[in-house]
Order: sequence, then C-alpha cells, then structure tokens
Amino acid sequence: MLGVVCTLCRGPLDWDGGCNRCHGCTSGRREDWTFPGNKYELDKGHWHRVCGPRKALTPAEVKQLMADVRRQLAGTPLGER
Repeated sequence: MLGVVCTLCRGPLDWDGGCNRCHGCTSGRREDWTFPGNKYELDKGHWHRVCGPRKALTPAEVKQLMADVRRQLAGTPLGER
C-alpha cells in the first residue's frame, strides 16, 4: 500500500507522513530530513489525504530550498540570486 512505509528504509510512517527511522534521508543529518509519506489535513473533524506519497528530497535539493527560504526571510526576491 502506498504511503504506509518509507520509500527509503521501508520503516513505518507516522500519521503525518514522516519516517521516525531514517527521517526520509540517507545522510542521517537533521538538516536533510524530509517527509516521504502522504500528507493529510484535517477537514471538518476528519483526516483527508491531500497529496502523496511525496518523494524524499536529495541533500542538494534541501540546501537549495533552505537557501530560498533564507533569502525570502531576508527580503531578497527569489529571482535575485
């Protein structure tokens, strides 16, 4: 069944799609953690799947996304790198 086990380590996923065994990364570093499972949101008291399974990001993708977030928080438009 899709979205029940981690695509990397095959460990069980938590209710929010996170893997508590490998945290969706192969490096083991906290800054590389992702949520490889399905994403659920609460709607009128019931949990509904809104997307998933989500692929685990590579360390390079995480670094690029975090750099974009830092630039956004600093007030630099994303187009100016």
